[in-house]
Amino acid sequence: MYAVVKTGGHQYKASVGDELIVERIPHEVGTQVELDQVYLVADEEEVLVGQPTVDGALVRATIVE
Repeated sequence: MYAVVKTGGHQYKASVGDELIVERIPHEVGTQVELDQVYLVADEEEVLVGQPTVDGALVRATIVE
């Protein structure tokens, strides 16, 4: 499963366990953030494309550095 999300003015493809280098997110290391600007969600069976975002889709990420 993967998603295309927007943060810091850029779009990123994110999968479970990925580490992404993104624009600065103003939170402390270890903080879990929710990225709600999700443009696409896909798995082996289905692809959901938002107009502009996918309703109810959310990506949770943890700040590591």
